[in-house]
Amino acid sequence: MAYVPGWFYSVMSFRLIAALEDLGVTELIIGRRRHMFLQDESAMTLNDQIRGENLVCYPFGSMTEGTTTPAMGSDIDTLRCNFSVNIMSGRPSWKRGKVNMLMVKHATCSPQHYRLQEIRPDLPLPFTFPYGVLSVMDADGKVYSSNREAETIMRQIADDLNMPYFNAGPSHSVFEMYDYVHAYMCETLPVECESWFTRPRHGNWPTQGMLQTAR
Repeated sequence: MAYVPGWFYSVMSFRLIAALEDLGVTELIIGRRRHMFLQDESAMTLNDQIRGENLVCYPFGSMTEGTTTPAMGSDIDTLRCNFSVNIMSGRPSWKRGKVNMLMVKHATCSPQHYRLQEIRPDLPLPFTFPYGVLSVMDADGKVYSSNREAETIMRQIADDLNMPYFNAGPSHSVFEMYDYVHAYMCETLPVECESWFTRPRHGNWPTQGMLQTAR
């Protein structure tokens, strides 16, 4: 292997930093972008809660991280987390008077995926008939929440406002540059997530402090 002097890496690093600064990727700009999106996060959450929706918005991705440039045309990703539904990992998590859904691991589910079985709000028992227009019943007679709820709602909004509908994976939006992912809050981490924190690792990386922060 040919010998490469240490000064060569220093020169290349300097040139890379200079190129990034020319593109506007500087520590100052990254900090300002992150601060701006944190303010947007608070404003979007307040706007939803003023309208009576129990939602918290979390912008994420390259735009909030400050790791993109205008020429890349990156979109803005936002997770809209709904706290009005009680996602149960087990029957003891049932709450009276709430919309309850039980996480069910079905044989047809992909890894890290669950079905959401609809549970009655008055008793910790499953529904035996479709509860709403977005409820579906399987061959075993169990009633689940449809995974097309967000799509159905966003398509209706697009029709009402006479706007286009955009879909990319789990996101649904009426704006091409904005991707909205709708989710429910789970009070406990699924087993698959827990194993990520506890599995053996070589070299002590990530550190325990990093893992705790990620949790």
